[in-house]
Amino acid sequence: MEAMFCSLAKLNCIPNNITYTTMIDGYCKLGDMDGAESLLREMERKQVVPNVITYSSIINGYTKKGMLDVAVRIMKKMLDQNIMPNAYIYATLIDGHFKAGKQDAAVDLYFKAFQTGASIALKFAVFGFT
Repeated sequence: MEAMFCSLAKLNCIPNNITYTTMIDGYCKLGDMDGAESLLREMERKQVVPNVITYSSIINGYTKKGMLDVAVRIMKKMLDQNIMPNAYIYATLIDGHFKAGKQDAAVDLYFKAFQTGASIALKFAVFGFT
């Protein structure tokens, strides 16, 4: 993946949010969360601002690895940067907590979604369209 960045540099193409987010998502899908976090730090060093999609990839990656504490820490980092989690992020975390047997935490997250306005979309994401 780093070869792609070198190729872009040779073409005088500067990676943007979409480029970084795509690469981060790739690392997450491979289960390489260290690579994803390293790229996120590089992104921030180069003053490329991550968005909700960037963070949703990382949160999904950590959740799939069963690292819920880290996933929740990433969501708190988002909130500290005034980036609001969307229904996908809440659904990912709720699902991960249920699968880990942490029903109380899952229910708490569900009610937090109501407080943030992600509740209508979350109903469809969790329960499906009826």
